[in-house]
Amino acid sequence: MHAEIERYLKETNAAMRPICEKLREIVLKAAPHLEEGIRWGGPSYKGKGVVCGIGAFQKHVNLFFFRGAQVPDPGGVFNHGLDNATSRNVQFFSMEDVKVKPLTTLVKAAAKVDAEGGAKARTKRPDLPVPVVLAEALRGDPRAKKFFDSLSPSARRDYCEWIGSAKQEVTMQRRLEKAMTRLGEGRKLGDEYV
Repeated sequence: MHAEIERYLKETNAAMRPICEKLREIVLKAAPHLEEGIRWGGPSYKGKGVVCGIGAFQKHVNLFFFRGAQVPDPGGVFNHGLDNATSRNVQFFSMEDVKVKPLTTLVKAAAKVDAEGGAKARTKRPDLPVPVVLAEALRGDPRAKKFFDSLSPSARRDYCEWIGSAKQEVTMQRRLEKAMTRLGEGRKLGDEYV
């Protein structure tokens, strides 16, 4: 047995451990080609992308399917996260909830979706125009401009959206002052929360 998985199972709530062990067995039999490892703190199974994973909690176990929204589920096995754009879950509260045949079918279907599509390519978001007030302020502060230009596109977008979304001039000016102070100090927006 995979050492990290063994450690995870030992540390799992004793009432939920048999469910985790059975789910692991089902996944490994249904899709033996998947790579088993610990991701996001629990057992997960990866092909081209993450196919599924197991998460044990105090009173239930989740079998999550990373791209579950694309997995056919004619038997209605998914019972949690049905509104999610990409993932789906099956929650188990007891061993009686673990139905081998439908779960095997679901795991095989998820592995097929993964094999056929792999990981979805991210679509690049267009650059957000820098608000005029921010552009003017940056021209007057070379240090802040240098730091702003060195930021990742998403970090620059954070500043642009924060300043540009202000509805009142007073709010925009207050945000601009805070932004220029942070940029001059070499700080990203929200760094104080990290």
